[in-house]
Amino acid sequence: MIQDLALILIVAAIVTLLFKKLKQPVVLGYIVAGFLVSDKMPYMPSVADSGHSVEQWSEIGVMFLMFCLGLEFSVRKILKQGMAPVKAALITISVMVLLGIGVGKMFGWTDMNCLFLGGMLAMSSTTIIYKAFDDLHLHQQKFASMVMSVLILEDIFGIVMMVVLQTIAGGSMEGGSIISSLLSIVLFLVISFAVGLYFIPTVLKRIRKLASAETLLIVSLGLCCTMAFISTKLGFSAALGAFLMGSVLSETAEVEKINRVVEPVKNLFGAIFFVSVGMLVDPAILVDYALPIIALVLAILIGQAVFGSLGYFISGETLKSSMRCGFSMAQIGEFSFIIAGVGLTLGVISTFLYPVVVAVSVITTFITPYMIRAAEPAYNLLEKLLSERVLNWANNRTAGNSFLERNKFFAAITRKVKGKVARSANRFYLQTKINAGSLPRNAYKLMNRDIHISTFTVPEDSRWMGRTLLEMQLGTIFNVHVSSILRGNRRINIPKASEIILPGDRLQVIGTDEDLEPFSKALASAVYETNDATEDEEMVLKKIVIGEGSIFLDKNLIELNLRERFHTMVVGLERGEKKLSVIEPDYKFQKNDIIWIVTEKEKAQLF
Repeated sequence: MIQDLALILIVAAIVTLLFKKLKQPVVLGYIVAGFLVSDKMPYMPSVADSGHSVEQWSEIGVMFLMFCLGLEFSVRKILKQGMAPVKAALITISVMVLLGIGVGKMFGWTDMNCLFLGGMLAMSSTTIIYKAFDDLHLHQQKFASMVMSVLILEDIFGIVMMVVLQTIAGGSMEGGSIISSLLSIVLFLVISFAVGLYFIPTVLKRIRKLASAETLLIVSLGLCCTMAFISTKLGFSAALGAFLMGSVLSETAEVEKINRVVEPVKNLFGAIFFVSVGMLVDPAILVDYALPIIALVLAILIGQAVFGSLGYFISGETLKSSMRCGFSMAQIGEFSFIIAGVGLTLGVISTFLYPVVVAVSVITTFITPYMIRAAEPAYNLLEKLLSERVLNWANNRTAGNSFLERNKFFAAITRKVKGKVARSANRFYLQTKINAGSLPRNAYKLMNRDIHISTFTVPEDSRWMGRTLLEMQLGTIFNVHVSSILRGNRRINIPKASEIILPGDRLQVIGTDEDLEPFSKALASAVYETNDATEDEEMVLKKIVIGEGSIFLDKNLIELNLRERFHTMVVGLERGEKKLSVIEPDYKFQKNDIIWIVTEKEKAQLF
């Protein structure tokens, strides 16, 4: 078992470093590493036990992946966005399930294979998209937050879908059995959230003073595993329990600290999970099923680009934002593997389907960054084909009010009517001004300017640290404004120009996507370079006896100017007393004086 783990991690390390160099997603590197250490790859050392040991590690990996996905899930954030993410998720899932079933039927596969295939195609990869956004510096853009909300909802619907598929796979196609399964999972979700949100924050609040990073890690993982165990005992998956505990912890004040301490554990076991996925790739099956793989890849790319974008558009997003969202989701990943694993465990799907889905995931993962980049050119092309009035309507829409604002039915209707009247009046006024020549023809585009708030973290080794907002001139250079600084547990709203930027500060910045993107790149790149000579610059404490030819002889500290010339400081004079004597700046060093200095390791030989 240890030799298997060593081989997996060494090969994964080498391959992922190569993928980082090629600027490809790390997840894809893990899958390739899994293929390299599998028994299907000749001339390579393979995992001795490709069965139970790796399977157990990968199950733990799935559990921690789902736990960390839960930490990203915030009920409050989803509620603030209203029905928009829910609509987009439901439309996208429904269309992709039907597409998956249709492709399966086209190749004459069994009903159960088609049903599970539909579920797999409906699940875009949260991990891959998150990584792609990070690589392309898109996390702070407005459409990215909408995509992440929909992905989290997809994971929740995916859990429900797994329960339904398990019920159907068990031979029960009756509506009563499916409804019973759905009610049981809803009841489990409600009870878990109700008890968790009441009990867990209270416990964490009580132990806050005692909770170091180490204890917080143990407590968090302990809660995760406990909930996973309860979930399996009730007949659900461990992944569901882990996700629920993550969701509960996401509503606590310690969520950011938990995220930081849990991330290395998630990275380790997540890597093992994706490596185990790669071990299932069978080249012979890929050759035999090349045509279905190509068909499934095209179904995902076209389905998400067209119907995914349409789902976001119907939910209330602007046309441009909808296309960027839809194009971003054109891949499948970890949840698809989990659904496929459930089908294999139950013995209801064919063995070829898992490696086929893995191959489709690998191909779509490669294409994901290019699809994200292709969204804007595709929109620009569509912009040329549509009239200005249609574009104005398509890009001057809002997703409606959130659940929190929709307390009364008639009040919601009133707000909507007022909103439509106001927008119609604005468009009429704008068109009048354009016709009169008071405004340029591109005024519609100016009206659609999308300003929002995004959060950026100042790197620990940032060159910006210690500088004031006045010195940085962010408004002049990037056309953005800092509305708040989040520093530890403090929030500094509307900071003064004299406020100093510190490492680890989270800056809440107002601007458009076009303005925030260069700001994000500038913040990320303004860091001190790694110094290879760090060891030589290490400070050492040294005792010196002043003799003939010493640079100290008959000179004082002012004349020597040690700090500027040698990065050196005299600590004190040794006179056989309990403490070193303090040296006055005008004291002239004499022969046989014993002094203590602190200097860089490289310069110590000069003295």
